[in-house]
Amino acid sequence: MRYGAAAVILWRCLAADKVAALFLDGDYDGRTFSITQAFFPDRSAWKILAKALRGVVDGDRFEARRDTRSLPFRAGKSMRAALKAIDPRGNEAMRVQRLS
Repeated sequence: MRYGAAAVILWRCLAADKVAALFLDGDYDGRTFSITQAFFPDRSAWKILAKALRGVVDGDRFEARRDTRSLPFRAGKSMRAALKAIDPRGNEAMRVQRLS
């Protein structure tokens, strides 16, 4: 998938609002998962998170992180991206996507 010179990953979750967190590694090497983008689509968690961070939450930036579409990013040397989804119980699932 390409977006100009950058890749964009689309996440198709049946219940995206029930996913606690989505993490993207834009250059997954097959061994180490390094978070390059983080998203928190579960809207019910925002108030709790804002309270825990005690007023340091920038509402506009958090709003951009509620989507299930990544921000554009340049494909790295590995030409692979990995997405890790975490549900409210802490269960993880990961998918690796080749970038063309």
